[in-house]
Amino acid sequence: SFLWDYNMNEMDYLSNPEKQPEYRKRRSHSEFLCCLKDKVKPNTQPEAFFTNVISQLEMHFDTRSYDLELAQDLQQLPHRKKTDW
Repeated sequence: SFLWDYNMNEMDYLSNPEKQPEYRKRRSHSEFLCCLKDKVKPNTQPEAFFTNVISQLEMHFDTRSYDLELAQDLQQLPHRKKTDW
């Protein structure tokens, strides 16, 4: 997931999952999340950042774009909803 900006106080609502990969080391979200807007050049707009991310991904992977409505429809299909560690 990419988080351009968020309120850290709202991250307290996210629970620390009982099962998680070893590399997470039971850390809270505040210990490993960051706002991307704070990590890029000043005045970078989110649209420009994500356009560049997509361009880089397309250079190395077979990518496909889907509109939000189709993605929401696909989400309703049966699928695995969790990963067992």
